[in-house]
Amino acid sequence: MSQSPEPKLPAGKGGYTSQALDILGREILNPAASWTPFWKPRFVAASPALVHLPFLFWLMENHAPQRVVQLGVGDGVAYLALCQAVDKLGLNAACRGISLFGGQEANPEAAAHNAKMYEDFSVLSTEELATANRHYRKGGIDLLVINTPLGADIAGVLADKWNRLMSDRGLIVVLDSTAKMTEEGAKVWLTPLLDTCPAIELEQGEGLLALTVGPDQDGRISRLADLELGMAGYREARQVFQTLGDRIVAGHSAEELQAALEVKSSSLTDSQNQLSHIQQELAKARAAEDNANEELARVQARSFDLENERSELAAKLAEAARARRELDEQLSAERERHSAELAAKIAETQTVEADLQKSQTARAELETKLAEAEAAASNLEESLAKAREAEEQTAILAAQQADAARIEHEKIIALVEHRLAESEAALAKADRARRELEEQLSAEQERHSIELVAKLAEAEAAASNLEESLAKAREAEEQTAILAAQQ
Repeated sequence: MSQSPEPKLPAGKGGYTSQALDILGREILNPAASWTPFWKPRFVAASPALVHLPFLFWLMENHAPQRVVQLGVGDGVAYLALCQAVDKLGLNAACRGISLFGGQEANPEAAAHNAKMYEDFSVLSTEELATANRHYRKGGIDLLVINTPLGADIAGVLADKWNRLMSDRGLIVVLDSTAKMTEEGAKVWLTPLLDTCPAIELEQGEGLLALTVGPDQDGRISRLADLELGMAGYREARQVFQTLGDRIVAGHSAEELQAALEVKSSSLTDSQNQLSHIQQELAKARAAEDNANEELARVQARSFDLENERSELAAKLAEAARARRELDEQLSAERERHSAELAAKIAETQTVEADLQKSQTARAELETKLAEAEAAASNLEESLAKAREAEEQTAILAAQQADAARIEHEKIIALVEHRLAESEAALAKADRARRELEEQLSAEQERHSIELVAKLAEAEAAASNLEESLAKAREAEEQTAILAAQQ
């Protein structure tokens, strides 16, 4: 038989400390040595035994019984968990679930599951407790599970006939032990066993009690049974089984809620279909009423025509009047019948519409909340877009200002360069004129000495003026450069 992959020990509330594992023995709760408590049950139903299935899986692994008997199959959850353990662990075991006459019958779904999955080693029967022990010899039962009320009669039969059937490895598991400890038969059968046998008691749910009635028990079972309240590891060991059991109970509850939701959804669909059918019937009724009104209108028009011809057609008018009264009576009866049917259909429609309105109101509330969330997200996106647009406009404005300053600077530089070019041209012209004067002076030095001196003075004055203009141009260039740097 295949086994489940090795699980991880869950870090539940309070945690499972390595100290607790060392105290109990790593072979008791360490998942590396035992992962049966983490199995998923194949059969689940509403049952107080659900929370104890991890412990029952662990018990079957460590006890490995060859003969398993459960008195009181009931909902079948506990019994089928034992059968699942036999199957998955590959145990050489025979199981029998006995429903007692006058007690709770076995769950039909559990019986069908047993027949499908475990009929090769499991038998379900309904018998009297006083005679059901005939199936076993003395010392032939390794595991006895009690899932039936402990009345005085039942407790007496257990003490007289069933105790001696337990083997040297015998274990007795009592389900719903919290209630059974208060029942009448507890004093007769259960209390004496508790006084002489070490026991494992789990308090979650409606309680479970495992009594080690045989002297030859597995070491891990004995070690767990020897733990007492207040001893190290007592609380941690029970917390492991309770946490895993609570997971199974929570999973079953979730499946039941999902099934209920599917039923509600199907019911809503049926109501909508019924409403559609009623609306169609209502439309047909209204069409019939319109036809009747049209017929009445035609009869009235004919009556008016006959009234105009009364003098000539008096006999025919009387006949038509009688026909009209008969038709009116028929139409009135038909209208009353249609009105009654219409009122009934409307009442049904209103009931269905009220149910549909409730569903639509709940849906509208959810859609309103979704719309609010989407509006908030849209406002946030709009704010972000505006911020980005403002940032882009700021960048564009800065670029435009920089371009304007650059263009203005280029204009000033061009103006300065133009003025420098004009100054250099004037200076070159003055140089040419001076050379010409010097040539004339050398050629006619003697004849024009006085005139040349005068002209030379004029040329020097012109050169001085040009130099002043050049100085002013350079000063303007420097001022332009300073202004451009400031901008």
